[in-house]
Amino acid sequence: MVLSQRARTSWIAVAVIAVVAVVAAIVATQSFVRDREHAAGGAIGGWGHIADDQPSVSFEVDGTFSGSDSCNGFGGRWRETPAGIETYDAVMSLMMCDDGRDQWLTTARSFRVEGDRLYGFDEMGTEIGSLSRRA
Repeated sequence: MVLSQRARTSWIAVAVIAVVAVVAAIVATQSFVRDREHAAGGAIGGWGHIADDQPSVSFEVDGTFSGSDSCNGFGGRWRETPAGIETYDAVMSLMMCDDGRDQWLTTARSFRVEGDRLYGFDEMGTEIGSLSRRA
C-alpha cells in the first residue's frame, strides 16, 4: 500500500502531536512532584528509625502516609493546611503493647516540619513528639 503525500504528512503530524503530548505530560508530572515536595515543607520522605521498637512515618508524593508507632502499623492520607500537614482516612492495627512504649505517633493528627525535624501534634494542637529525618 502506497500512501499519498498528503496521507504521509497527516501521519507525521499525528506522530509529532503525540510526542509533544507525552513530553508535556512528563514535564507537568515532574513539576507537580517538585511543587508538592516544596509545598509540603519538605515532609516527603521518611522520618524516625525503622526498627521494631522505634516510631517512624513516611509521607509520599501521592498524598499517602504510612508508619509504625513501634507497636501498631498505620497508614492513610495527608494534605496540607496553613498550619502544616493534616492526616485523615487513617487506619491502624490494634495490637496490645503493654511494655511501656510511647505510642504518641498514632495519636498525632497534624505535623509540621522545621529543618530536619518532624513535630507531631494531637487534635488539640499540643506538641506530642518529634522525629528526625531519615537519611
